[in-house]
Order: sequence, then structure tokens, then C-alpha cells
Amino acid sequence: MAKLAIETIEVSALIKRPKHLEAMGLLTVEITHMERAISDLFSTVMGIHFFLAETIYFTANSAIARMDIVGNAAPMVLSGLPADLKKVQKLIGRAKATMGKRHAVIHSFWMLSDQGEHLTREKLGEFKNRRIKVVALAELEDEIERTQRLTNDINQFCVDFRNAHPREITRLREYWN
Repeated sequence: MAKLAIETIEVSALIKRPKHLEAMGLLTVEITHMERAISDLFSTVMGIHFFLAETIYFTANSAIARMDIVGNAAPMVLSGLPADLKKVQKLIGRAKATMGKRHAVIHSFWMLSDQGEHLTREKLGEFKNRRIKVVALAELEDEIERTQRLTNDINQFCVDFRNAHPREITRLREYWN
């Protein structure tokens, strides 16, 4: 019986587009900063110590589930502050959309177009549908900027909320005494 030959991949197509690869890496880093800001948003809204909020927030493995924790808790604690609740809900909605963009980057098969001039992506599991999309560097750079703006907006909301509704949040060990 003849052995089947295996075609090996020597290098990812992304290596041939280093600026795209760098942008994908930066987007991933910026989304991590956004997630840290959301854990601070959870801390701010709940009025609990940041480290406790971060522990609760990052317990769930799914990013969308983590955001749902904040989105579901906010109406309970902000029922008397409808304008602030609306802001939190919008921030969480934007964060979920950003996370969807991250998933599109991470859960895609990246390749060069047939002519080798464009970097393309195909959502994993979609090969039969041939949903291949050209991804311009500008698209990734725009997403990086949107993520940075969102992170700044979350951080600014936290500062504004704390100034408007000051609470004394003590050290963690003092919570239990």
C-alpha cells in the first residue's frame, strides 16, 4: 500500500504580511487592556475592591460571559441611576462587539490570495461556504483605535462615577471584619 504524502506548511501566510501580524498582536493586547478596564467597571458599579471584582470577573472563561456578569449586575445596583445604567449598557455592548472582532481574528484561517497580493481570512468551519474575506491593514488599525477609545471611555466612566458617587472602599481583608 502506498503512503500518502503530507503537505507541510513551512510558514504562515501572516509572516509575509508583518504589519498585519503586528496589528493583530497589538489588537490582542489592546483587548486585554479593555477587559481589565471592564473588571474595573465591575468594581466601580458594584462598589467593591478592584481585586475582588477582578477575581469574580475573570472566573468565567468566556469573555462574553464575563461581560454578561457586568451587564446583568448593573441593573440591580444602578436601578436608581438610569443615565449611568444606560452608559454601562452601551459600554458593555461596545465591548461585546469588540470581542466579536477579536474572535474573527483568532478563529480564522489566514492565507494569501491566489495571486499573493492580499491577505485573506476564512472563518474556521466555513470552508464549504467559501466565505473568504480580504483583510486590509487599515481595517485592523481602525479596530485597534476603536478598542483604545472604548478602554478610555470605560476608564473615564469609572472616574466620573466614583467622583459623583464616592464610596470608601477599604483593603480587602477589612471587608471580612
